[in-house]
Amino acid sequence: MLTRFGYFEDYRVEKLYFRLLEDQKEDGGWNCFRPDRGTLDNWEPLSAYAALPRQKRTRKIERSIARGAEFYLERNLFREGKSYPPWLRFHYPNHYYYDILIGLDLLTKLGYSEDKRLTPALKILREKRQSDGTWLLDKVHPDLGPGVVESDFGVDKAPRPFALEEEGKPSKWITLTALRVLKRVEDAS
Repeated sequence: MLTRFGYFEDYRVEKLYFRLLEDQKEDGGWNCFRPDRGTLDNWEPLSAYAALPRQKRTRKIERSIARGAEFYLERNLFREGKSYPPWLRFHYPNHYYYDILIGLDLLTKLGYSEDKRLTPALKILREKRQSDGTWLLDKVHPDLGPGVVESDFGVDKAPRPFALEEEGKPSKWITLTALRVLKRVEDAS
C-alpha cells in the first residue's frame, strides 16, 4: 500500500523490498513460516512487486519476479499437492487468502498474460462467468466451505467473517478484477 501511495523511495519501504528478496525460497516461492519451500498461499510478495513501477525495479527484483512467477506458473496457479477447493472459489476482500483470481490478476499485471500455463486457471475463470457477464462472490473470508480444515488457519478458532458483498450474489469487485484479467490477456494476444 505504501508503494501505491508513492512511498516506494522511502528507505523503510525499500528495506521491505530487500526483505522480500531475502525471504524468497529456492523454489521461487515464499512462505510465512519455516519450511524451506514456497506455497501458493503466500502471494503478497508478488503483489508488492506488481505495485512497484517498472522503472524502479532493480535487476534483482526482476529476477525475483521471474522466479516467483515461474513458481506459480509451474503449478498452473492452483496445483500444489492435494486439491485445495478454496483456491478455486472467488473471494472479496482478499485479506491474506489466496484464490486463482488473485494469481491471475498478479501474473497478468506482471506481464505474463501470454503464458500458456495460465490456460487452466483462465478456463475456470471463464466457466464461472454468469450469463449476465458477472462473477459471483463464492465465499467470504474465512472460507469455511467444503475442503477446508479449521486447522488450516493456524489458530484455535477461525477468524470472524468479513463481507462487503453478499455471498452467492454477483460481485462488483470480482467482476471488475476478472474483466481486467481478461482484458490484459486479450491485449497480449
